Amino acid sequence: MNLLASLRDLDPTIELVHFGEGDWRLGAVRLTPQRVKAGAAILYQQEMIGAKASPKHILLGKLLQQGFAQIAQYQVPEGQDVEGTVICQTGKAETDYRCTILEDFRARDHAFRNDAERAFAARLDETNDEPARREQEARQAEYLRTDGRDHYRRIMRDRKVFGHGGTAAAASHIIIP
Repeated sequence: MNLLASLRDLDPTIELVHFGEGDWRLGAVRLTPQRVKAGAAILYQQEMIGAKASPKHILLGKLLQQGFAQIAQYQVPEGQDVEGTVICQTGKAETDYRCTILEDFRARDHAFRNDAERAFAARLDETNDEPARREQEARQAEYLRTDGRDHYRRIMRDRKVFGHGGTAAAASHIIIP
């Protein structure tokens, strides 16, 4: 309860849910139509699976329908307290790290509040394929500075005759297959 109170001092919408077997999920609760729809989809999928349905997925679906949005997932080592050092699961075992839930959330909250616009812009760039567009523009500019200038000097500047490479070709001599 002390941990949850400390977390709610930072953000009153925070919730910490135990999923069993040392699995804890930190999330914010705000009811939105998207979360309700996502929760319903998970519950429908689990219902279709039937007896092999995952209790954790069912719990997550029900939480989503109540407006829960997961921020982080933690694994509490057996025999340890949730207020102590836990393992923050990132989805890849090699990038998981040890922390306390309170300090991890403080860092996340600070980064969100101070870097929200920059992070939003970076994510928007990723989804709009902005890095690839910038790379293409840089390649094109490089071509124009080097090979493009040479091409223009050789073929285009002071051109007197039309055709490829300054050679002339009459339209009547071109055979179109």
